[in-house]
Amino acid sequence: MASIVETSIKRPLLIVVIFTILSLGGIVSYNLLNLNLLPRMDAPMLTVITVYPGAGASEVETGVTKKIEDALSSLEDLKKISSTSQENTSIIQVQFNDNADTDKALQEAQRKINAIRSTLPEEMLDPSINKVSRDDMPIMKIAASSSLPPTRFYKLMEDRVLPRMAKQPGVGSVNMVGGSEREIRVNIDAAKLRACNLSVLQVLQAVQSANMEVPAGNVESDNATFSVRLAAKYASPDDLRNTVVAISRQGGEVRVSDVAEVQDGIAEQKMLNRIDGRDAIGLTVMKQGDANAVQIADLIKAELSAIEKEYAADNVKFEIAADDSIYTRAAANAVVIDLILAILIVAVVCFLFLHNLRSAMIVMIAVPLSIIPAFIALYALGYSLNMMSLMALSLVVGILVDDSIVVIENMFTHMEQGKNRRQAALDGCRQIMFTVMTITLV
Repeated sequence: MASIVETSIKRPLLIVVIFTILSLGGIVSYNLLNLNLLPRMDAPMLTVITVYPGAGASEVETGVTKKIEDALSSLEDLKKISSTSQENTSIIQVQFNDNADTDKALQEAQRKINAIRSTLPEEMLDPSINKVSRDDMPIMKIAASSSLPPTRFYKLMEDRVLPRMAKQPGVGSVNMVGGSEREIRVNIDAAKLRACNLSVLQVLQAVQSANMEVPAGNVESDNATFSVRLAAKYASPDDLRNTVVAISRQGGEVRVSDVAEVQDGIAEQKMLNRIDGRDAIGLTVMKQGDANAVQIADLIKAELSAIEKEYAADNVKFEIAADDSIYTRAAANAVVIDLILAILIVAVVCFLFLHNLRSAMIVMIAVPLSIIPAFIALYALGYSLNMMSLMALSLVVGILVDDSIVVIENMFTHMEQGKNRRQAALDGCRQIMFTVMTITLV
């Protein structure tokens, strides 16, 4: 350590070059670091969601939940299993000890469920196994409104807006909450159905067979082969009303409109989304695992502005209800402000107590040159700028301030003893070098 101090004093040009390279590397690394609110954290927990269409809660519990629970009960590092059985759905939460490898547990859980798949109901869909991660939480929540009719606006959001937002770099998924989805209802009249000697199943089969696309062969040319499909899906509710269900005994056609009422309405809303008491369609934006949350937020905001301009005639408006990037930016800016304040305060204190402008200038240069290279290590180790790493940097600023004051004051003391500046710097550093190291390590 003494040789480092001596080399730094006797060969200042070498030190200037080294810190110039480190500072440039730190600045470049800072610009490459991702900005997130919190570091990536995976809780030692799995969720197993199984859909069993048409089953009641008790049937889901006995036929699905208990069997999967029994299969998962032999997992390593298992701490707790809890489950919820409701109509059509089974939800099982598997909690592990803190030292458990979640990725390995996920693979083992998948293997055990696959082993008992033949004992589960055939109508059941394949279970979905997911890790609990903070990356599954939305980074932005947006409320969308328009003067369009509710069903048309829902269709616009689903077909035009969501794909444009989802294709932005770093966006994991964009989900819709609330809204009025269009639904065509067929309300069958039981009396008319009996009068025509028909069943509900016949009406259902007639509608399903008439509303489908079927392959119609291929068209071949010298260079290519094209597949042809026959599109026979309904284009309007009138097409559904005119669907022939059966031929009556008198030879007439029995249509859907003869036995049922077709309504062009709105699907039942199971989730509502409001902002400031007004109905709106909610949009939640999730990012990819290692993506930059601040950069994604900027891209989404720019895209929303473009969409508002494009659909200004329909009065499409977006309001951001929650945005993690605001707090992330504030945390990053707070570290920069802390660094500037620390430099200024130490410089002022050194000037007031030592009455030496040179000492104040040394601190104003040395402290930032000690902080900036830290971003190289952050980038090399794969960390991001988040509340935890930024808080650590803020604490380090305080340590650097302490070290600077102690070292400069001791150098100044040796200068007052009549030593020249170079010798005072060398003796001052040597004398308290291990003391400063101890303070820093503590």
